[in-house]
Amino acid sequence: MLELILHMALALANPMEVVTKALPRSTATYYKPSLQGKLMAGGKPYVRQAYSCAYNKWAIGTLVKITNLETGMFVFLRITDRKASNRGIDLSEVAFSALGLSKEKGWGYVSIKRVKETTERDK
Repeated sequence: MLELILHMALALANPMEVVTKALPRSTATYYKPSLQGKLMAGGKPYVRQAYSCAYNKWAIGTLVKITNLETGMFVFLRITDRKASNRGIDLSEVAFSALGLSKEKGWGYVSIKRVKETTERDK
């Protein structure tokens, strides 16, 4: 819970601008717990309690806003990995839960937006 609060505080402290239209509807799933500690395409190990995702459309390191289409809940995540398929997005377990998606169901509909981070130099 504390990590979720810190994650949201960071998002609010760093203004971001949406730079793409949302993909109308995409399927989100989450990484299996057995992947804990395995190396991701970005070169770092997967951590179930870290806010991260796997996506193929944009570069590793890209910041994205993922919104649960049923509840409106959203999170900001960095792309840290690639998916085996070109469909949907894989979320870390904590990000999947923060969106209010059902682990029992194992998937949910989300929108995906790429965002631009604003730096002091941009202001």
